[in-house]
Parts: sequence; structure tokens; C-alpha cells
Amino acid sequence: MRMRTETPRAALGSPREDQAVVELAGLNEDLDVLKSNASEARTLTGVDVRDGDRARAAARQLQGRGARNVIVSIDTGTLLVEQDSER
Repeated sequence: MRMRTETPRAALGSPREDQAVVELAGLNEDLDVLKSNASEARTLTGVDVRDGDRARAAARQLQGRGARNVIVSIDTGTLLVEQDSER
């Protein structure tokens, strides 16, 4: 299993910071696990992650871009979308 150890900065907003998050996420590689908060998931996918359904939609987009398993933390909890299931 390959894991990235860098943590994207949570203070996003400028195009330069947004690009840094995309580069750190390594979405050009096959990732075993990608963990993001709502803000990072929004930067990576464009989905306004405010609830479980939107977190799920963002996670599925990230899976489509190479991440096998995606964890998205939102205010109400954490969603794990695995390659073949979700919790």
C-alpha cells in the first residue's frame, strides 16, 4: 500500500494554493487511500461538500480519478468510500 505523507493546507482559496492541493493529492497516480476534509474535496472536485450525499459524490469523482478508497470528513462525521463499498 502506498500512502502520501504530505497534508494539504486547509487554508485554500488562491489558485496557487488550490493547485498545490491537487499536486499533493497525486491524482495522476493510483492511490490506495485519499483522505480529505470538505474544503479539500471541494477544491479537488468542484463539489460543494456540505452533507453526506455531496461527500459521496466527491468521493466517487476522486475514485474515478485514481483513488481506490476515499475518506471525506465533514462537520457531521466521516464517510469512507471503499473500492467496492462505503461506510
